[in-house]
Amino acid sequence: MSPVITTYEQPLNECVRLCLRLEFLFQKAKHYIDDDSGWGTRTTLETILEILNVADRPDLKTKLSKALGMYVVSLSGFIGKKLPSNIDEKKLIHLHDQINQMLEKLNNSGRAGQNLKENEFIITILQRMSTSGGTCAFSVPSYHLWLQQSVQIRRKQLDEWLSSFLELKAIISLLLRLIRESVILDSAVAKHGFYQMDFDTRLAYQMVRVALPTADLVYPEISVGRHRLSIHFYELNTFGRPVQMNKDIKFDLACCKI
Repeated sequence: MSPVITTYEQPLNECVRLCLRLEFLFQKAKHYIDDDSGWGTRTTLETILEILNVADRPDLKTKLSKALGMYVVSLSGFIGKKLPSNIDEKKLIHLHDQINQMLEKLNNSGRAGQNLKENEFIITILQRMSTSGGTCAFSVPSYHLWLQQSVQIRRKQLDEWLSSFLELKAIISLLLRLIRESVILDSAVAKHGFYQMDFDTRLAYQMVRVALPTADLVYPEISVGRHRLSIHFYELNTFGRPVQMNKDIKFDLACCKI
């Protein structure tokens, strides 16, 4: 049986950093929305509001538009030319058109979740979230009452609010898939728990991915400069300060790029 693998991802620019945060929040909302308890509903809604906080960044649309545009330009360079045997031209054209359509929609749309920013009920909860325990019953009685409503009512509204971000979610999913699939993981060895390599500065690196067997209880701390990648490997220790491994560590590595 193959070992269970844990993959660690380090974003190399602000756009990918935002994409990974949003992906995490969308996954969290998807998990908790099926929990019909009051606590499940509370966690789902507060996760949706975290998504709103990230989506409300004024530079997000520009960053996503630039990233999609880079892929359009990159793929356009292959269309109509002789391709390697492992590239399907129809799939290439379909992907190019899909990205183009997303880019056009993004450029012609407003800020994701704007309808939630105009909802007084939502804004009251959002403002209280900045305080620890700020959304408890005495702080937001309207929220406390809403949480007592039937599962059907709560679920319908959660689905409605989450749907405000469907386009954003599709863009994030596509960008991260393209980045992750740009390079396959390759085996590497960290001598005495440390690995270092130089970057090709001509390439637009987007993300570093490190895969390790979960059972080894070893995790990486990834540091990235303009010219160099450094990875220190540590043994999991939940009781004290982490200690770097002093033995050779086998792992898989991918430096993803456009």
